Amino acid sequence: SVAPPTKVFVNILVAADGTVKEPNISYNPSGDEALAEEAKRVVLAWKYKPAEVNGRPVPSRITVPVTFTSE
Repeated sequence: SVAPPTKVFVNILVAADGTVKEPNISYNPSGDEALAEEAKRVVLAWKYKPAEVNGRPVPSRITVPVTFTSE
């Protein structure tokens, strides 16, 4: 049987240029440190449309889920 998906929640800083900085694990229900480290590594490659204030991009913090599945 296939294990259910595992989620790790990562708090990140989305910089004004849309890149990801400062990933920190906010919730890791599995307790698996290897998954937590992989989640932090993966989100650093993501790119976002930054938040805007008065039409100008600004840094902001968000929490994103990273889902792991086994095959």
